[in-house]
Amino acid sequence: MKLIRHVKASTSASISGLALIAILCVSTGFLQAAPAVAKAPAKTQPAVLAGSAIAVPDSYSADAAEQIFNEGGNAVDAAAAIAFTLAVTFPSS
Repeated sequence: MKLIRHVKASTSASISGLALIAILCVSTGFLQAAPAVAKAPAKTQPAVLAGSAIAVPDSYSADAAEQIFNEGGNAVDAAAAIAFTLAVTFPSS
């Protein structure tokens, strides 16, 4: 009987020891020091692109998007034009 109690005690001790080691390993990752002052992002110029590109399944919606871009519209305007054109040319999709 003493042997069984001793085995249970050592199993319990080893499990709690492993749990302690696991907690210590996980918690050490949170101990990294944060910088005292955050660095400001580098001052860069925003990207300005002169061209445009679209991918559509038919030429009618491509023509509509091209007209929108030529008249000074943006990608959202072109997407709306494409959606309306596709609703007419491909009503099932």
